[in-house]
Amino acid sequence: MMTKINIKWNTFFRLTQEYRENLTKMAKAACEQSKQSIRKVRQKGMSDVKKNKKGRSEDDVRTVEKMIQQMTDQFCDDAEMLLEEKTKELLRK
Repeated sequence: MMTKINIKWNTFFRLTQEYRENLTKMAKAACEQSKQSIRKVRQKGMSDVKKNKKGRSEDDVRTVEKMIQQMTDQFCDDAEMLLEEKTKELLRK
């Protein structure tokens, strides 16, 4: 009969402060890239609204543009908030 041996390997690597700072820089770069992508989508949405404004009132067009801008701001703020949380997590000792 064979006996089962369960071995758990719990290896925790200590991250150096330099490595943590590099990870933080990478997170900042990823956040900025995300915000740029969000702004590109906003730009496309705004141009689509302007192209399709025939037959719609100016108030409707402005309302849609305002909604697009609010959504853009919210998503950019969410990205910033996530970056702050990740930075705090990475830099804590």
